[in-house]
Amino acid sequence: MTARTVDATDFDQLRAQVQAEVLARLPDCIERMRCSREQVEASQREGLRALLANAIENSPFHHSRLGDVDPSRFDLPDLRASHEQDRDDGIA
Repeated sequence: MTARTVDATDFDQLRAQVQAEVLARLPDCIERMRCSREQVEASQREGLRALLANAIENSPFHHSRLGDVDPSRFDLPDLRASHEQDRDDGIA
């Protein structure tokens, strides 16, 4: 019975922590709902470029596949024409 109480206490602490983090982010989430299409695309572009730069810099696998990509010039429409990764690539 003691183990169950400890588990419940741990869960309650985790739940309280997650709830606090979600509530802290809520105003930003609500504000983003008011963004124009251009603002959303700019935010997506910025995040995508940061993700690509990080992957190229920190992953030998992604560097070998994306080394010729310039993250600072990569744009959302480029996703369709970008390097495709299939199941075998992910397993290698």
